[in-house]
Amino acid sequence: MRRIFYLQLPDGCRWIIGESDVAWTFALHVRPEDPSFPQTLGDWKEFFDDENNVILDDKSKEWSASEMRSFIQDRAWYVPASADDFYMYCAKHNAICGPNNLLRRRISDVCIGHAKACGTWDYVTTKYFEADHGG
Repeated sequence: MRRIFYLQLPDGCRWIIGESDVAWTFALHVRPEDPSFPQTLGDWKEFFDDENNVILDDKSKEWSASEMRSFIQDRAWYVPASADDFYMYCAKHNAICGPNNLLRRRISDVCIGHAKACGTWDYVTTKYFEADHGG
């Protein structure tokens, strides 16, 4: 199930935080061309923890800062029947094998980085949300 998360700022602006989708690492939104926009998960956490901001999903449900961090950092997918099944699934979705049996986006013009070590998020640009990426 795909879910888009937003950050509602006190001035009325609404920023896309990212996308949660079953079997995939979290697609964390960054804008390298805009230094005022969060560029890392650490930057985003500062916005999550500001009680003046509201975290919403695409169904307008509110989420706490701790719930949002969990959506991003505590991700896993069931173990496929065999490693071959997992590799085939990755190939089918043009993905690479990520941590915790998750699919990870390949580096491209829309996915510009991966979390370090076993982090369960990828850094994606605005282009990701404008495209029908199927992931």
